[in-house]
Amino acid sequence: MFTQSLFAKDYVIGDLEGDFTRFERFLIEHPDVFEKGPSGWRVINGHNFIFMGDAVDRGDGSIRIVRTLMELKNNSPENTKLILGNRDINKLWVYQLIKKYDGEPIPEFLKQPYRNYLNKYHGFDLKFSIALEELQEIVSDLDNPVFRLKVILEGMNAADAFQGRFDELKILFPDQSITNDFVYRHFLDDWRKGGEFFEYLKQTQVGAIIDNTVYVHGAITPHNYGLIPGEYVRQSSMEEWIKRLNSWGQSEILNLGDDPLRDASIIEYHKKRNGKAFNNESVMYGRYSDSNGNPKLPQAKFLKKLKSQGINRIVVGHTPVGEYPLSLRVNNFEVVLSDVSYSTISKLPLIEVTKDKVYMETRLKTGEVLKASTKIENHILPTGYRLRNDMRVVGKVADTDLYHVMRIISRGGGFSSHYTNMTVDEIFEVGLKVDLDSGLRNCEMYFIQR
Repeated sequence: MFTQSLFAKDYVIGDLEGDFTRFERFLIEHPDVFEKGPSGWRVINGHNFIFMGDAVDRGDGSIRIVRTLMELKNNSPENTKLILGNRDINKLWVYQLIKKYDGEPIPEFLKQPYRNYLNKYHGFDLKFSIALEELQEIVSDLDNPVFRLKVILEGMNAADAFQGRFDELKILFPDQSITNDFVYRHFLDDWRKGGEFFEYLKQTQVGAIIDNTVYVHGAITPHNYGLIPGEYVRQSSMEEWIKRLNSWGQSEILNLGDDPLRDASIIEYHKKRNGKAFNNESVMYGRYSDSNGNPKLPQAKFLKKLKSQGINRIVVGHTPVGEYPLSLRVNNFEVVLSDVSYSTISKLPLIEVTKDKVYMETRLKTGEVLKASTKIENHILPTGYRLRNDMRVVGKVADTDLYHVMRIISRGGGFSSHYTNMTVDEIFEVGLKVDLDSGLRNCEMYFIQR
């Protein structure tokens, strides 16, 4: 277990997904944590940096993000943790599919991604029931390696990845003519053994433990706790489980480097299951949310099991929580959700973790500052708690008596975050729902204004 003193601080960023501008701005604006020298960025001694996974895909900065993360890891190896995300593993899967079906007709499992792509970008109105042979004939004049790569990326929720790479290569190679074929070759060179992105994957880990806090990309749940793919006996020790899970992850990555076409359990481990938006048997694709998308803690019985091993906090990415990072609290346990990849705020939030508390700060577009400070032990501040109407207290607007609260609303298969401000008296009137350790009852917590 990687331990630290009470006064050491962990700084967390989750799910950059190709947005290099926000990442670089964050590094520059925190000179007490990061500094840039002749060999690139490093973490200043006394601090730790944890990147929560999903470095690449949607923006035009994936290459530069990976290079900067590697600078931090190479220059501060003991103080930098790079958590493995599902979008990261996805790239090995894309590479595998490209290599496996190179020059082959459209395989059956790609029929619907091809159909969706043709309908979305080429004006077709193809039905779900279209025969594969008919689709092959329709696409015959369009299909080529570049087209197939775009289809696969679109099917893996990375529709902007190809254009983003195209735009970034124009920045990195201003004197060179960038073509679709050049982008295609660059992707494959990046993903194969020895490529920049593959070398990055070799530095990642599935999870990390620092003091009383566990960091994973998706979620630790009763379904995945102790589970290591290919093993029939679950691990009971959190420390041993994370250690073995990291060893398994690195072995899988290295083996895929040697043979990209091999059956790899890590590719299966990172996927969604049964058409759902999550896979609670995987720490990469698990989620802390209910059926409506609202953030939700695991059951009290499971939290008690974690607390018995000295774990009082889990920090994750993966699940977008809107504009601001979010703490989910109950009694003396909390889960921190760090994924703000869909936030419209240009600056990344500050997420600062110590043994006894978490401090989060976001500067709103209005210029106001939203602050959230939570401690493991119970106290009178409502930040992180769930209201009886299922809204969640995000934090306090600085220099006011207002608390920011949020709710996720589900419509048409998608989710959107909605916010409002409430006074502590209004919060009191609604009441806060706190699950007791028994997991059988709820109580209302009453807060005193101070």
